[in-house]
Amino acid sequence: MGLFGRTKDKKAKKEVKNPPKLRPSPSIYQAPGLRPVLTAKPVSQIQVNHQDTSDDAKWIARCQRLQDDADRYRIQAVDSEQRRLHQVEELRRQLQASRVVQEQGEERHKYELDMMRRRADVLEREFEIKRRREKDLLAAADDSTRKLAKSRRELDSKTVTLNQKDQELNRAQEELHKVNSSLHSTTQHLNQTLSDMEFLTTTMHDKDMQYAESMSNLSCEREWLKMEREQYCHNFDQATRVLNETTTERDHLRNELRDMKRKTSQVREETEILKAATNTLDTTKLELNRTRNDLRNATREAQQAKEEAKIKDRRMAFVQQQCAILQDKLSKNMKADAKFDNPRRHTLGTMVSAPMLKGIREHTEETGKLVEREAKDTTQLPRGPQSGAKSKDVLKMQNRRTSQGRQHKSRLRGFPEVDSSD
Repeated sequence: MGLFGRTKDKKAKKEVKNPPKLRPSPSIYQAPGLRPVLTAKPVSQIQVNHQDTSDDAKWIARCQRLQDDADRYRIQAVDSEQRRLHQVEELRRQLQASRVVQEQGEERHKYELDMMRRRADVLEREFEIKRRREKDLLAAADDSTRKLAKSRRELDSKTVTLNQKDQELNRAQEELHKVNSSLHSTTQHLNQTLSDMEFLTTTMHDKDMQYAESMSNLSCEREWLKMEREQYCHNFDQATRVLNETTTERDHLRNELRDMKRKTSQVREETEILKAATNTLDTTKLELNRTRNDLRNATREAQQAKEEAKIKDRRMAFVQQQCAILQDKLSKNMKADAKFDNPRRHTLGTMVSAPMLKGIREHTEETGKLVEREAKDTTQLPRGPQSGAKSKDVLKMQNRRTSQGRQHKSRLRGFPEVDSSD
């Protein structure tokens, strides 16, 4: 029983040390189509786009789905923590049954229960924070959709007002045409009346000439002509009054037409301002994409520089290793020469060591020159997609030069070439 309790205690410790990793809630910024782009159109081409409304509905449904997934993940995490608490409670009961580890088990289980409860509280807080962030993001998305709908409604209202103004302008032009036609008819009637008046004056002159001949007939005819004259004068006054009214109406219509033209010019200016705003938005988007590309190129160049620095460090370490190996072999040869008592052999050893030292110096100078050349080659490499292939060719040339330097060193020393793996 004590053995089982100890193994279960170890399992509980492992579960406490390695809690299960919860899947993070997906961010709504990863969902496509969440940032609608406003593109201004001319006033004559503005129409209601039902596809945008369907995209907004899909976007809202996706946000709701993401929120449901986050709630489900939070519920799963809480259930897993409760399951662990039940497991810890069972382990505590089993450990309480054993008398050997009763005192230590109580303290340890209290500590573990506190830790589990604290972890559950932390997870609850994290999920609450994520849920609030998602709510804030959904609220911002709703605000953007409301603003978009409001702008669309404003555009629709402006188009309606423009159409109404165009209709009013056409109506005013028709009325002006009617007034002009009526004015033409009144002028014709006036001319006719003037011609009639001239004819009547001529007839009156004739009647006056005939006044002496027939006095009785003239009096009757004079009265009749006076009546006709009064009637014609009355008609003439009416015609002049109608003409004045038509002229005033024509002036009023001209003023209204001038106001309508001014309003249409204001609407055109507003449409030009909207077009300028859309053009600035497009330019800002292009600049943002350009800055992103520059940032990617800069990060790529920094990675290439890091890789080149690593290659240089590796080569310097290799050269230092070769120098250390040569120095160890030289010291061994000197010690082997010093062991013998023959002075002639000793002198021969000293004579051999001088060219060996000269060869080592030349080899170190050559390696230094090779490293400087490699540094110049790496600095002169072009930055772009072809830099990887050229860097491989440069590495091959550097390896060939280092192998030639080793062979030259081995010839100067009179020893076979030493492999770097030793």
